[in-house]
Amino acid sequence: MGKKRRATAMTDGGNNAEGSKRPRTDHKCEARETMVLDPEGDVTITINCPQCDEPRSFQASSQVLRLASPVFSKMLGPNFREGQQLQNDGRVTITLHDDDPEATKMILCALHHHPDTSKISISHELLVPMAMFSDKYDCSRALSPWVPHWCKMFSRSGLEIGSLLIAAYLFRAFNFDEISKNIAMHMRPFFKTVWPTMESMSLMPEHIISELDQNVTWARENLHQILQGFQSELQGTNGCYSMTQFNALSGPFSSMTLAELYAKITRASNSSKHRCAADVSCPLRVALRELEDLAGREVESIRGVDLDLEDVYAEMHG
Repeated sequence: MGKKRRATAMTDGGNNAEGSKRPRTDHKCEARETMVLDPEGDVTITINCPQCDEPRSFQASSQVLRLASPVFSKMLGPNFREGQQLQNDGRVTITLHDDDPEATKMILCALHHHPDTSKISISHELLVPMAMFSDKYDCSRALSPWVPHWCKMFSRSGLEIGSLLIAAYLFRAFNFDEISKNIAMHMRPFFKTVWPTMESMSLMPEHIISELDQNVTWARENLHQILQGFQSELQGTNGCYSMTQFNALSGPFSSMTLAELYAKITRASNSSKHRCAADVSCPLRVALRELEDLAGREVESIRGVDLDLEDVYAEMHG
């Protein structure tokens, strides 16, 4: 995983994009007639779909594309063939060769406020190509209202939260710190052996992965110390307390996520069946409440990663 390299979106002829390869996706696209995003649209965007051997076409507005994307703004300007044809003929067809058809559809629907944007469920396989399209054509500012909705947590598998992190970064999500914190809660200690298998992970700056890894490591170490202190305190009392459920943490601790650890601690506190004459002052019940409180504060203090969006945009246009 190296420094992120932004794809170039136009060739000398202004037609299509050159740059990173389209990632492999498992979602299916639907061959259909031209999708009308704007009945008065003067731009037809065509994509050659390798999955169905059928071109996908979208009737779009040049004004919307110009406002949403500096890349399309230049492409449709007077210095490129597409812009010259649009000026002379009143309409133009742009063929994209290296973009995912379904991802392109979702982005164009969002930019044109098409109803399909909110109706279609987005999988993690589709989310990354959508983010790559946004990054490639510099649409992140225009798409910012949609990004939090798209970047909702999917399942808690390593690959899906990896996809979510990549997408949030490429979308320049304004709530990236919140998204990355949520991801940190569900990252397994061995995530670094899983994420490198994702083709698009090379687009993620190494420092983001390292910072998340460091934050999770610190939190895990602090939780481990809290648990050890809890066990030592109770073992030093005169009461007869069963530590079985807490000793059990020592085994799976190395493979559990922070969310799983905190859930286990909370369940232990809420489900303890121990009863004695001390009632609410029982050392075990008091210690369990303190344990849950300390663990909760530790989990709450976990940090995500802040993106300095102004620096990111400056890098993109510098």
